[in-house]
Amino acid sequence: MRNTSVSAYHDIKKSGTLGNLQMVVYQFVFKNGPVTRYDVKQHFGDTKDGYGNRLSELGQMGLLEIVGETINPESGHKNNSWDVTDRSKPLRIQKKPTRKELESGISQAIKIIDDAGVSLLDGKIVDWLDKWRD
Repeated sequence: MRNTSVSAYHDIKKSGTLGNLQMVVYQFVFKNGPVTRYDVKQHFGDTKDGYGNRLSELGQMGLLEIVGETINPESGHKNNSWDVTDRSKPLRIQKKPTRKELESGISQAIKIIDDAGVSLLDGKIVDWLDKWRD
């Protein structure tokens, strides 16, 4: 039995909180679920996984969940089967830091270590930090 809610679907649709592709994929899963990434790619003619990647995003938001596995008829690999939940409001997705943000954090850590004049692990960390700076 599907764990769906028509009122949750309408709440999500009315709220406008999902991006265009997310909403299109959510609607497809609501109407056809459970579905796999393969099903989504086939339905939308998606060659670059633009639609397929929305399944994971919607899962992180709590709007979809993995309900099983099926075998992809083309590749023979296992595919997760996704279906909608009865959640009417998406969870916030924790954004992954960009490379620039990561590099900035590492640079700040290096500066703190340099300012403290600390030689960590007999210079091994310091040698690594010097190589990283170059």
